[in-house]
Amino acid sequence: MSSYRLLPVFLTLVTVLSLSSSAQEEAATTSEPAIEETEKEDAATGTIILRIDGLKKKRLRGDVRCRVYNSEETFPSKEEDQMFRLVVVPANAESLEVVLEDLPYGEYGIIIHHDRNSNGRMDRRWYGPPAEPVGCSRDARGNFGPPKWEDAVFELNQSSLEIPIHVK
Repeated sequence: MSSYRLLPVFLTLVTVLSLSSSAQEEAATTSEPAIEETEKEDAATGTIILRIDGLKKKRLRGDVRCRVYNSEETFPSKEEDQMFRLVVVPANAESLEVVLEDLPYGEYGIIIHHDRNSNGRMDRRWYGPPAEPVGCSRDARGNFGPPKWEDAVFELNQSSLEIPIHVK
């Protein structure tokens, strides 16, 4: 047989194989994937009730800034994008109650700052320490700097948790 006679047979075979593999690919892409019936559980959330005291009656002005952190890496960053949540309430009483709702169960650290002049930042004395009253969860205090995460951290693992914070 001459090679010219085999050429049409070869081209036909290539075309058939090509169409066959295209049909298989199309079938694979158009067939619906197996759907697993799994139900995702909503992450459990809770409420933290902050009981803040120690605000001075004579200096009840400005705001109280509640900075909530959920990781050691970001604690105690001043940058709002590093905080898990920031809540600002008016400083209108010596004792305040701040309710933080819908927090996923986990570890948190909280820093409270009485921003007397409402400038949005913690003012400092010329030699470093805060010039405005500050408090922290678990009454954590820092030595020549902010408190450490391990001193301030607590776990939210129930529907409601009260945390007392004393501002000094």
